[in-house]
Amino acid sequence: MFGAGPYVEEAFDIPKSEARELLIGWMKAYSKTWDGDNHEFIEAK
Repeated sequence: MFGAGPYVEEAFDIPKSEARELLIGWMKAYSKTWDGDNHEFIEAK
């Protein structure tokens, strides 16, 4: 999602810093696996 910041800023009408944090969180979550039993992300195998 590199380069997506300006699009997120515009789509959600949020400041650059908030868009950056949102994207960082999304990328971290996307790189892991959701453990539904424990309701948390775990490292992908």
